[in-house]
Amino acid sequence: MKPFAALIILLLMPYGCEGDTNSSPTSDSGLEVDLSATQLDRGQNRDVGIDDMRVERTSDMATTDVGEGVGDASDTGGAADAGGTGGSGGESGAGGAGGEGGMGGQTAADLEPTNVLLLIADDLGLDAAPCYGWPTATANTPHLDAICANGVRFENAWANPICSPTRATILTGRYPFRTGVVAPVQGGDSPGIRLEEFTIPKALDALAPVAYRHANIGKWHLAYRLNGGADNPNQMGYQHFEGLLRGGVPDYYRYTKVVNGREEEIENYVTTDTIDDAIDWLNAGDGHWFLWMGFNAPHAPFHTPPPQLHQQNLPEGEACPAGAERICYIASIEALDAEIGRLLETVNDPNLERTHVIFVGDNGTPGQVIETYRSEQAKNTLYQGGIHVPLVIAGPQVSEPGRTVDAVVDISDLYPTILELAGAIPPADTPFGEAIDGRSLLPYLREPNSPPVREFVLSELLHATQSVHEGRTIRDQQFKLIRWFEGGDALIDLTMDPTESNAPLAQPFTAIQQAAYDRLSAQLDELRQ
Repeated sequence: MKPFAALIILLLMPYGCEGDTNSSPTSDSGLEVDLSATQLDRGQNRDVGIDDMRVERTSDMATTDVGEGVGDASDTGGAADAGGTGGSGGESGAGGAGGEGGMGGQTAADLEPTNVLLLIADDLGLDAAPCYGWPTATANTPHLDAICANGVRFENAWANPICSPTRATILTGRYPFRTGVVAPVQGGDSPGIRLEEFTIPKALDALAPVAYRHANIGKWHLAYRLNGGADNPNQMGYQHFEGLLRGGVPDYYRYTKVVNGREEEIENYVTTDTIDDAIDWLNAGDGHWFLWMGFNAPHAPFHTPPPQLHQQNLPEGEACPAGAERICYIASIEALDAEIGRLLETVNDPNLERTHVIFVGDNGTPGQVIETYRSEQAKNTLYQGGIHVPLVIAGPQVSEPGRTVDAVVDISDLYPTILELAGAIPPADTPFGEAIDGRSLLPYLREPNSPPVREFVLSELLHATQSVHEGRTIRDQQFKLIRWFEGGDALIDLTMDPTESNAPLAQPFTAIQQAAYDRLSAQLDELRQ
């Protein structure tokens, strides 16, 4: 495999999305709700253009979050207050120091923009993911393996346990309790994303030092009738959308696709069609680009992929044989890998050295096919099987490729990471003053011995229509605290019980356990505003 800049792939899982078909949200029933009352918009519907965002963000950065200005050719950027971002240095000057909980500044040389390819696989948990060495991960995935070999693998990455909340968190860098997307988007009491959110494409338009082409291709699952319906992906800032609005396809070979607000009936294997669309978009323009690809695979319905795309022993045909669901699931992963390889052949041109790729999973494997974990610890739960996901980043910013990072990271961190890879300084908050939770992962890419960029990661299950327990969970490097809305708290030592095979730690806690509980509990309480 030829060298490439950097790759981001996100793997999304089916729990909580299982019942969704791909009909347009404009035709859904039961969606007459007050969007302003359900989506945490602080009581008003604000319509701010990108130019206004640019002005507001620049002013905000100059007065609060960022150290004093950008240095001259050999100057040093200013240092920030707590939670802020250090100032930008000059061409050879050092960036300012980040405040406590904030991010360090950048030099001008750090801001060189690159292409960014984000690949999101749906419902691929660690028990089946490549590169992590689990004996249950039996899929043949040479292209994903090559990405891992040329990148950095994160061992302790968390996502949300279901589809839409994870996608909204990646898109905004904000936790579900902030975005209001707390469940699979279906309308009613499970609305879509607010139009006011400062999304990745909006931030690229406002903050990147060069013009970017950007597109979202594949699964969306953030739209409903009251936030634009079929036009929602474009209204969230994307210049081009081509894919599926809802949580899943009823049939991998026949489905409805939306192209910039227009519906089309498709008869083609959906993974292949998604790659075809991406190749067409890449070939249609030039210049810097950001491409978000949300694959349906290996999400249910379990099926038999085209035979040339997998190596599993399955009979010809489209249906998955009864009792062979795990085999069909593995075959779907192999088909995904094969088609990703075809995409990388297109991207693998002289510009590839200017391209970043990220591979990540958004939630765990479905309970019907999960292995190692118990079925009740799978997708749509706050157990590790539902939220501990694969994350690999490869590309030119990576030093010493093929290594691992043990520090805790979460799905919100992709937002500032993508912006930095595009040469932008990630904002500490939105143009409306709302908190952004993500922390850039670039320090881990550049420096093998980088100190942690965060102490805690958070995951939430706030609308568990298909789960036993709603709640929130938080972890540090060793301990995990689950706070069930019904059932109290559970403290787990993940160094001793990484797959949560045993009961939670019993009280009375040891001194170390009690200190961990108090620390995590206080942080969880703080993350409610």
